[in-house]
Amino acid sequence: MNLSERLAGAMIMAWAVGASATTYYVDSREGDDARDGLSPATAWQSLNKANKASLKGGDRMLFRRGGLWRGELDLKSGEANARTYYGAYGTGPKPQFLGSVERNRPDDWFEVSPGIWSTRLEKGAAGDQVASREAVAKWSASFQNGVKGMCRTVTEKGETFLRVTCSEKPADARATSLQLWGGALTGLPPSLLLRFRVRGDFVPARVDALMPHPPYARSAEAALKVDEKPDAAGWRTAQALLFCNADAMGESAIHFNLGMLAKANGHLDLVCDGAWRFVPNERGVIGRDVGILIFGDGTAWGVKKWSAAELKDDRDYWYDEKNDRVLVKMGGNPARLYSSVELAKTMVVIPHRNKHDVTVEAFTVRYTGGFAFGGGGAQRVTVKNCDINFVGGGLQYWKPLGPDGQPRPVRYGNGIEYWSPASDCRVERCRFWQIYDAAVTPQQSTSTNGFDNIVFTDNVFWQCEYSYEYWNHATNSHSRGVHFVHNTSVDAGDCWSHSQRPNPNGAHLMSYRHVGEMANQTIRDNVFARSTDRGFRFFTDWRSALDMDYNLHYEPVNTLSESHARQGKAWKFGSGPEEFARYQKATGLDAHSIYALPQFVDPAKRDYRLKPGTPGAGAASDGTDMGARNMPGLDQDQSTCQSQL
Repeated sequence: MNLSERLAGAMIMAWAVGASATTYYVDSREGDDARDGLSPATAWQSLNKANKASLKGGDRMLFRRGGLWRGELDLKSGEANARTYYGAYGTGPKPQFLGSVERNRPDDWFEVSPGIWSTRLEKGAAGDQVASREAVAKWSASFQNGVKGMCRTVTEKGETFLRVTCSEKPADARATSLQLWGGALTGLPPSLLLRFRVRGDFVPARVDALMPHPPYARSAEAALKVDEKPDAAGWRTAQALLFCNADAMGESAIHFNLGMLAKANGHLDLVCDGAWRFVPNERGVIGRDVGILIFGDGTAWGVKKWSAAELKDDRDYWYDEKNDRVLVKMGGNPARLYSSVELAKTMVVIPHRNKHDVTVEAFTVRYTGGFAFGGGGAQRVTVKNCDINFVGGGLQYWKPLGPDGQPRPVRYGNGIEYWSPASDCRVERCRFWQIYDAAVTPQQSTSTNGFDNIVFTDNVFWQCEYSYEYWNHATNSHSRGVHFVHNTSVDAGDCWSHSQRPNPNGAHLMSYRHVGEMANQTIRDNVFARSTDRGFRFFTDWRSALDMDYNLHYEPVNTLSESHARQGKAWKFGSGPEEFARYQKATGLDAHSIYALPQFVDPAKRDYRLKPGTPGAGAASDGTDMGARNMPGLDQDQSTCQSQL
């Protein structure tokens, strides 16, 4: 077949895909889920309806500009030569996707004690039963790390129940040292009500739904609310309200971590009476840990605490999981003091776990205690022209022992995270600000796979704890072709979360331990200006795989570069041009890079383009400006500006 014949064949294939592709429209203000969704005039309205659509390769899902949706957007994969596309239509600001519930009305709050305000308890109703007692009650237990015991079905006085006994428990037992697994369930609804009866020497505090095989992905988790008063036989009723991820339609199992609660020579008796679909009322329950409490559209924020007793200063808040409410210290009704109050739930707003051949463009994703985008197994997923802000801060887990001998909470939250494996993914022309951890990050800890061709380019980051975090803890894995090029990072660490962290650690680049194969790594043509702690930090010396050059650096006060070198050579270089020259000579990195104060077009508007004729302009390795190219400030929509690429 000659070239003209191949081109003709490709054109016919493209025409065939385009001719059969469908475009769906979603309008939060004027849409109607009873319509067909096939035109702006017949657009759907809800995220729930959009998530149920069966997109195929080449199809598009467009959301009306100026619209707002709360919850999780379930992406549908495309095909290698025909991606699915999620984008915007109409005029106005980008469509917004929020992982929060609003509590903006004065009657959303009441004063429980002087200066302590609580959200009202929002309720709902149990719907149809989705799992019987028999379906759940196929129990098994896992005893690890020196915890010993047994799990068996017992019948006493006509009552059949599960009995878990713990015969031995070492002092260093972890939560996962004793795990209890129920029967596998499929097709979980978005909201699930579980009802139990418990008694014994220890009782569960939390329950979750996990994939019952590797990678044991979590579909949902919640606190177990246990009644204080037992019945005549010692049983206490308990229930948990789980909000399931959009991709939880696969297999899940009810699961408990009991290792820290179990007592040596103690036992737990348990009955699960079943699972029901839960229908929240119109205001919606909170249902998940609140990572950020955001006031006045980001003009102020709360400081997260872990009990009511810790609410001492203005805007200190605590998420009371058992009662599904937020308590906040404040001198008046929060909804009267601020124009808006948003409770950022710990969730992934747009999961890309195991998604492939998808492009997401021109969205605003904000107000979540978890991730804006996240998940492992992504292939050929592109995120472009999006704005991502006020992300993270939710509870990830409790460390068994802190410095004071008590359990310590670990918080988390990234803008866009690619968990291994991931390949051929791209983040371009996005803007990130106010992120708890990292704006963008590839991470892996146990996978034998790795990263292949991950690109972050022409993005702008400001006031994120880290702009770029990167680590690979898996010995048999690999990182091949991870590129951070033509990005602009300003004021790393100067964010809402910095002073709340147990380890304030602001940096443009945070590179933790790498033990897998590293090849073809690039940090090139970027602008790095100011940080609260250090410009960039290495825990492993991976210079042999790294092309780091043609960057513009400016670190006037804090450490420019530090390597702890748990593997390889250690170094530390301070601020200023003389230290930068020492760093270049000693490390061999950034040979053609510049140390200078960047001259931005309009920092007040977050327009971080370099002014013509100033340091870094026209000085990139490709002859263009260092940093993100043609990225306007917040007074303009970058998706409407022509890229230089």
